Amino acid sequence: MLQQLNSVKFKPGEDRWKWKSDNKGVFSVAATRNQIIKQHGIGVEEEWKYWNKWVPPKVNYFTWRVMIERIPVKKELIRRRIPMNNQLCSRCGIQEETVDHVICGCTSSKSVWKKILVWLKIPTSTEFRGCRETLEYVNELTGSNEWKKVIRTVFQTTVWNIWKSRNEKEFEDKLEPATT
Repeated sequence: MLQQLNSVKFKPGEDRWKWKSDNKGVFSVAATRNQIIKQHGIGVEEEWKYWNKWVPPKVNYFTWRVMIERIPVKKELIRRRIPMNNQLCSRCGIQEETVDHVICGCTSSKSVWKKILVWLKIPTSTEFRGCRETLEYVNELTGSNEWKKVIRTVFQTTVWNIWKSRNEKEFEDKLEPATT
């Protein structure tokens, strides 16, 4: 060890910190995030284009996390090696609990979406298979941008309330229909 220490050569000048993750050696949160994404093989997350001032920030943030499938459903928790009793949906007990299943595929969620579509006077023949499809469905509707924003607000709030209902069942063993 002394041999290694003796071979170290110090550069003249003042000591300073250098951040290795950035080309310029400057620390930034963005550089840290990019480093984490590279290390964990996470895909580059797309920009959230549905930011809506009519819903609370936590609902916007949650909806964005739903779109990129980053909410703590059983499938994701098991993937992260968190012990779970089972990976079945706590509401229907039939299928694996994935983001798309909880928000759109579970019989409870389908029932909520059907009622929302009736209430909004949107064709009830629509059946959402995934979260992305659900939130992008509004873009396909005909109507003014303000009307679409109202529909998107209802959809985002519905997604939020379906998740809250799931959590009540999972953690408090309550099974009440999700309401908006």
